[in-house]
Amino acid sequence: MGQWIRIGEHEGRVEEITWRATKLRTKATNFVIVPNSTIAKEAIINYSEPVIPTRLEVEVGATYEVTPDLVKAALFEALGNAEMVLQTPPPNVLLIDFGASAITYRVRFWIQDFARDQDACDQVRTKIYYSFKRHNIEIPWPIQVEYTREWAPARAPSLTNEFASLLGRSALFASLDESERLACASLGEERLYTKGEAIMREGAPGGSMFVIVSGQADVTIAGGVVRTLGPGDFFGEMSLLTGEPRTATVVASQPCRLMEMTSEAFRGFVMAKPSVFEAMEPAVLARRAELLAMREKFAAERRPHEADRSFLAGVRRFLRLPS
Repeated sequence: MGQWIRIGEHEGRVEEITWRATKLRTKATNFVIVPNSTIAKEAIINYSEPVIPTRLEVEVGATYEVTPDLVKAALFEALGNAEMVLQTPPPNVLLIDFGASAITYRVRFWIQDFARDQDACDQVRTKIYYSFKRHNIEIPWPIQVEYTREWAPARAPSLTNEFASLLGRSALFASLDESERLACASLGEERLYTKGEAIMREGAPGGSMFVIVSGQADVTIAGGVVRTLGPGDFFGEMSLLTGEPRTATVVASQPCRLMEMTSEAFRGFVMAKPSVFEAMEPAVLARRAELLAMREKFAAERRPHEADRSFLAGVRRFLRLPS
């Protein structure tokens, strides 16, 4: 009683067992009455035994242009953001086929409640879509006939203008003139995150900063929410400038569209024009002081403050600028 089973084409939870028949309640809440004489002839799949967690599978195709290692990393990222997926037993990803237009991957994961298997698969597929979108991994459609496709330009000018406008609203980039902001904005890449996905995690390696174009995200330090960010807010700039690990966790509380700028791109920008960073130094120190104060309030362990001069010297060394 109460176990989820499949008998032939019928699947449901056992609600009643009599000497003549077994009554199943389906996921559509209908009753199916299966004669025990039929059960005696059919194979029975029991989803509740020997252990309660149930393993599910989702298949997805990915472009040949991206290596399997990168595709699998994106799939594990998606699984890590799916709340219904259990981490024990751990999920895994298999490359199962080289198809006509895509490499097929099988994602295998465990859930606690078999009654919600379709919800779990929906959640995993949704997270995969957003993860692939962020990592520029295409899910190809079947190719059966010859056709021409008009590819969108790699970078629409309106996107750079939108990023430049957002940079102008941040204190860190306020000292740049319009042409400098446009040049800096051209280095940014668009990233998409859905609700509940971690944009960055405290202690993880860093090397980029983000600006929120639309949506909201929560910042947590040492497990406590310290701030909610919205359009125009930026975060991760200390990792951009120093390469240090992330000092906070940021999770999308609403679907987010972000601009991400990497340290490598920013380094090339300021190396070509060192005066840009010199104008940014006061804002960098002010932002660092703000982050240190926030960290001191919420972090479990406090770190001693460094001298401003040595901090800027470390930033200059990381960006390969003259002292």
